[in-house]
Amino acid sequence: MNNLSSVITYDNKFFWDAAKNKNLTFQKCKKCGHVIWPPSNICPMCYSKDITTITSKGRGKIYSFAVFRVPFHESVKENIPYVLAVVELEEGPMVVSNVVNCSPENLECGSKVKLTWETIGDLNIFKFEPA
Repeated sequence: MNNLSSVITYDNKFFWDAAKNKNLTFQKCKKCGHVIWPPSNICPMCYSKDITTITSKGRGKIYSFAVFRVPFHESVKENIPYVLAVVELEEGPMVVSNVVNCSPENLECGSKVKLTWETIGDLNIFKFEPA
């Protein structure tokens, strides 16, 4: 990825800046405590603009997942089969990412996972692996 202008925006720059150091960060509303994902300039719960950032501990559990056995694009052909999961983090937000470094047959909803990173071009991309 050479052109990051389509990925990095004013609202998510804090996220990508932290990802450079392999830190998974979220916004948190100072008024109601809601952890915001995806990034926003306003809390979706109370509409406050008084927002700070927090760093995730990177622990969670699989809420739902799918195993892909047919590549939808040539770029993922080498990774078949791969797992795409909704992960519920301890801090509250649910994120969509890959679960790596495991056999898909060993996963189930509720499986505990921990944060790992993959560098693709100029970006560090968060993923998860069994805890």
